Amino acid sequence: MLDFSQDDIRDQLAGLDDWQVAVFSAACAEVLLPSYRRFAELEEVGDPDSVEEILERIWEELLASGEEWVPTELPDPGEVFQLLPDQDEEWNEWSACAENAIAALGLLIEYCGSLELDFAARVAQQAYEAVDSIASSAADAPFMDQQVVEEVLAANIVQSELRRQSGVVELLAGPLGQQSAVAVSIREHARAQSLGGNPGNGLSDG
Repeated sequence: MLDFSQDDIRDQLAGLDDWQVAVFSAACAEVLLPSYRRFAELEEVGDPDSVEEILERIWEELLASGEEWVPTELPDPGEVFQLLPDQDEEWNEWSACAENAIAALGLLIEYCGSLELDFAARVAQQAYEAVDSIASSAADAPFMDQQVVEEVLAANIVQSELRRQSGVVELLAGPLGQQSAVAVSIREHARAQSLGGNPGNGLSDG
């Protein structure tokens, strides 16, 4: 059974180049962003179109440039973080995942601006925390003892995301062939596993 460690994922990412780390991080954000749209549409708040456009712009640059990727100017991450749900006023079943989505996008921008691995590791943590929160909610336990913690970790949605992250790192670390094709495949897999983007994946519609 896989587990998540921010230090471990950072160490794994240290073996990749900047472009590869960016692809990994963008894929984590890809998993999360549909949940922000679901949240925003239910509450009639936020700006999912702009949020998705930012991620699309990052992907376009990654796919076009490959190893020659040089990050261009992106919105201030502070502007993205301002779209975090207001827990006092805006809350629905997608709110927690939406928080993770916005945090992941902001941290992805931070990585693109600094190329510091800590930001990339924190993007991965946001994806893990989102599936962990879904599994914890589904467990509906009165308190989180060790048995419940282990059951949450073993939940299919959690293990699927951890396998996805591990598989992406392994794929990027191996012989790549045509890099753009690899990145497209990674993105498609992330979309297929996205939270809120597909029926039956993540939370129910109630």
